[in-house]
Amino acid sequence: MNQNLVLALLSAGGITVVDWGLGILVSLKNGVFSVQKLPAQLVNMVLPYLGGSGILVIVQGLAQSSVGSLAGGSLPTISAGVAFGALGTYALKVLADVWTKITALVPTQGNPAAAAVSTIPPAGA
Repeated sequence: MNQNLVLALLSAGGITVVDWGLGILVSLKNGVFSVQKLPAQLVNMVLPYLGGSGILVIVQGLAQSSVGSLAGGSLPTISAGVAFGALGTYALKVLADVWTKITALVPTQGNPAAAAVSTIPPAGA
């Protein structure tokens, strides 16, 4: 298995945990936190992206170990490129989400992101 891909997957998982934690803090700040919504967030936002990237890493490991000599060794290289691309794209998406949540938690004058998040009405209002 490609150790660099495993490290990239673990890094993406770490960024995801930070994003999830910041999302909880933002919802607490805005008074809209609900424990019942946490599993839905996991199923709808985390597992499709991180799980799909994990599957690509596993497939790349299988390609590297079992068919590495076929096609001149190009299949493992192509599959590694696809897996790195998926992880990189996912990491950029999550980093953008993290940045948005950080700016929402640290409101500054003239910050439209903080103003937009702080004006969300509480649930049931």
